[in-house]
Amino acid sequence: MLKSLTIENFILFEKISVDFSKTFSVITGETGAGKSIVIDAIEIVTGGKASSDQIKTGEKQSYIEGVFDTNDTIKEILNHNGFDEIEDTIILSRTIQKASSKCRINGQLVSLNVFKEIGENLIDIIGQNDNQSLFRVDKHKKIIDSLGDDEHKKVLDNIKNINSKLTLVKKEYEELRKTTNENKRQLDFFKFQLDEIDDAELILNEDEELKNERELLIHAEDIINNLNKTYYELYDSDDEKSLCDRLNNLSNLLSASAEYDQEINQLYEQFESAIIQIQEIGRAAKNKADSISSNPERLSEVEDRLNIIIKLKSKYGKTIESIIAFTDELRTKV
Repeated sequence: MLKSLTIENFILFEKISVDFSKTFSVITGETGAGKSIVIDAIEIVTGGKASSDQIKTGEKQSYIEGVFDTNDTIKEILNHNGFDEIEDTIILSRTIQKASSKCRINGQLVSLNVFKEIGENLIDIIGQNDNQSLFRVDKHKKIIDSLGDDEHKKVLDNIKNINSKLTLVKKEYEELRKTTNENKRQLDFFKFQLDEIDDAELILNEDEELKNERELLIHAEDIINNLNKTYYELYDSDDEKSLCDRLNNLSNLLSASAEYDQEINQLYEQFESAIIQIQEIGRAAKNKADSISSNPERLSEVEDRLNIIIKLKSKYGKTIESIIAFTDELRTKV
């Protein structure tokens, strides 16, 4: 209930203070006496719209203050907004300035939303085109509950506690549901990664071996020609004696003198050993040349395989070894 009202520099009023008794109060007067100004002031001090046009001409600001009786709903709202010690009466005040207005409850600045919420639960202001809170469905429960006795309040408190617990359980359920959905998405992603790596069937050091094979296939014709020419020069030269023939002639010269001097004999033996090694190198070059072939299809297969490994390296690790280690981690996660 409104107990008193103070208005300063508002529209036509310079300053008035009105005390309302606990009984029924009526304000009467002729048209233009200022009745609506009082109602406008009450609306503003309970969260209604304020305008700088309502400041009395020649003044910098207006001030409106109302003293009200509190109730359980008001106390609950105040507690929720940080007010600790709440008396049976409450003071709402509002200062209207050119650029803004300031709202205070018991001298403490509050937001307009809080101010308005308090005002809506204090009084009903019913104009020609207004509806009172009795017709607002969202207010019905509070109106009915306010009529209950102490036992009814205990039931309300119990319901509030149960509802708070239910709210927490619902929140926990939603978090678990989100977590479960996220786990499913993660599981699908991990399985996709595992399938991609497993399908590749990686082998340690495979990439290095493939790189070597690729170089061999790319330069196969040059390598074959060089190896065959090496063998040809050693054994099958048509223009002149082969290198092996000339080496054998040199060996015969050393052999002829070896029996006369021990050092020459050692040179002969070393030379013979070198000839054997050169002959083995020639045969190995021939065998290697025969084993190499220019194979475009195999080169394409090697390139494709290397591209797969490069793709996996870009996603899962810099080496095949690290990719395999990552795969083990994935299996653990799954």
